[in-house]
Amino acid sequence: MRLPYAMQLGTGTFDLLPGVTYTGRIGDFSWGAQFRTEIRLGENDEGYAWGDLYGLTGWLAYEWDYWISTSARLDGWPQDSISGIDPNIAAPVQTANPDFYGGEQLFAYFGANMVGQSGIIRGHRFAFEVGVPLYRNLNGPQLETDWNVIVGWQKAF
Repeated sequence: MRLPYAMQLGTGTFDLLPGVTYTGRIGDFSWGAQFRTEIRLGENDEGYAWGDLYGLTGWLAYEWDYWISTSARLDGWPQDSISGIDPNIAAPVQTANPDFYGGEQLFAYFGANMVGQSGIIRGHRFAFEVGVPLYRNLNGPQLETDWNVIVGWQKAF
């Protein structure tokens, strides 16, 4: 028996991943928006394809000082359910049903971004965001996300 769709190591398809980003800045305020998508270019060898995904995010940030800024962001996406079916995924669990994938979600994120200015932290950037769901309309029963945290570290050379 094969594990359900979400337990597979990848989609098994070739995907088109186009996107476009717009940014702006006036004084200490900056903003932007990004549209991105994942378009499946056919089915995998098992006879199914994950649903196409269309994402839109928009943000507003304020730079308090040259080394720290805070931000607020909305991130939403609809995703189609899985098309096709893998007959070897037949476990008696809801994650084995391809119709129970996808749906619509909207999250709000709040974050901070800090950049080291001197000493051993010069050129290091640390950022984090905390996100909470605002809206959910999922295709069937699915595991839900109560909140999430995104943490990043960059080093500029």
